[in-house]
Amino acid sequence: MKCVYKASVLAVGVVVSVSLSTAYAMAAEAIGKVTALRGEVHATLPSGEDSLLQTGSSVYQNQTIRTAKGAKAQLVMADESVFTIGEDTNLLLDEYTYDPVTHDGTSIVESSKGIFKFLTGKIAKKNHDNVKLNTPFATIGVRGSGGIVKVDGAGQTTLNMTNCCINIAPRDGSSAPVEMTQINTVSRVEAPGAPASEPEVATFDIILELESAVDVPVSDDEAVETDAPDAAAQGKQDEEASDKDASDEESSGKKEEKRAAAIGDRLEQIIASKESAGAGDEAADDANTNSDEIVSSNSPNAVSYGAGKERMEVGINLLSKDVLGA
Repeated sequence: MKCVYKASVLAVGVVVSVSLSTAYAMAAEAIGKVTALRGEVHATLPSGEDSLLQTGSSVYQNQTIRTAKGAKAQLVMADESVFTIGEDTNLLLDEYTYDPVTHDGTSIVESSKGIFKFLTGKIAKKNHDNVKLNTPFATIGVRGSGGIVKVDGAGQTTLNMTNCCINIAPRDGSSAPVEMTQINTVSRVEAPGAPASEPEVATFDIILELESAVDVPVSDDEAVETDAPDAAAQGKQDEEASDKDASDEESSGKKEEKRAAAIGDRLEQIIASKESAGAGDEAADDANTNSDEIVSSNSPNAVSYGAGKERMEVGINLLSKDVLGA
């Protein structure tokens, strides 16, 4: 373990003390690790002690994970649950206990702003009531499930279910939870004490916005650069400007292709879910037939962003009308 030291000069000499954050890490037990990271991501303790995270860093109970603008991080917890955190997000690891032998435990996280994606692990599988996700306006319960949570403004909460099943209720418990049982639906809590909205099928634009915000970070090489270049570096950048522009354009195109392909995967997931639930009627057959025209699962980049948007909008409309019964 790498320790960080603070030095204090006294009249009689120098006293070296271990920083509070390092002392906390030495005393506490790690509850998870950073498995992917891009940009500047910090972990802050209630005391205010702050540390800069890297891929492979451990995370601890009571830390708030904070991503900067353009930054993202993925955490894998001890029970194999996963949190993918988008930019400009705070995620408090409020309460976490886990017994790797019995799989008993508790997992409670809270986000005051931003966006994150979650996939539950062994704690939820053992007892889903012990897993909660909170925002200023909402509380979310799970049943071995996954979703994307977006917290806007003062706490307005949008929940997109990606894996069944989830419920969402106002944080103050003033109304009963709304059950979400269809993949790719959205519910919202828009004010303190307001009831959660009835689930509705997510549009293409909502899916694209949410999935793009929480795609898995690729590597630290894509981290946001904050240091101003010196004169020599600036000259080199000027010489290579045209090449960089072309490279950026190509990179952007590839990212959009991957995002569009991810949307196609989500559509196929919806169809598969409905089939496994017994929705093998004519509408589901039609949806399966048309899904081949929406995206090919044999090629991860089969759908380009420009062409894919129109084609997948057709698919979403089809699924909304014929498969999901919207």
